[in-house]
Amino acid sequence: MQVLKEEVKNAILREAKKEFLEHGYKNSSLRRISMNSGLSVGNLYRYFSGKNELFTHIVKPVVDQIKEISNHKIESVNSLQLDVIESIIDQYTDNIIKVFLLYKKEILIVLNHSEGSSFENIKPQIIEHFKEHIFEHLNVEEIKKDHERFKYIPEAYTVSVIEGLLSILVKNDSNEILQSNLKIYLSFIIQEFVKILEKMRKLV
Repeated sequence: MQVLKEEVKNAILREAKKEFLEHGYKNSSLRRISMNSGLSVGNLYRYFSGKNELFTHIVKPVVDQIKEISNHKIESVNSLQLDVIESIIDQYTDNIIKVFLLYKKEILIVLNHSEGSSFENIKPQIIEHFKEHIFEHLNVEEIKKDHERFKYIPEAYTVSVIEGLLSILVKNDSNEILQSNLKIYLSFIIQEFVKILEKMRKLV
């Protein structure tokens, strides 16, 4: 029985990421991935049972990381001092940037190129996940999430945040520049969320 080699597996994953980014899951080819990895298709199947397993191996960890971002203590904005709010925003922003830069390719693959895979509906699922997280914030602020004056705001806000992040990540630039832009964007968008909560509170 042949021993599977870690360097071969890593070569497959490296070429698979390139393939999925360029062609998307639906139009990607295991033959091209194996050829670019210096393997036969038969040898590739020794490491992964098929294209979907290979795709899942690449994107599942980052999907879990994205959802984990919302796992933080929720406190009423109204009960916090301004400097505390700013500290929370900075910490939350840094955590998001760390994940998005570490898994840049994987995030772009799963959110923009997953059609035909078992993850093709992951973007609306992630939007729903973060929308529920916003509802948790509203609950702490004692704001009814279905109030007719702003019941569509949580989803609209979530979509704008995710699409904004992706619009920055797709840029072919250094991590330093991307980090700077992500920092400014996220700081702005989270500060605006605090203002939205304050406005909502006054309306109820």
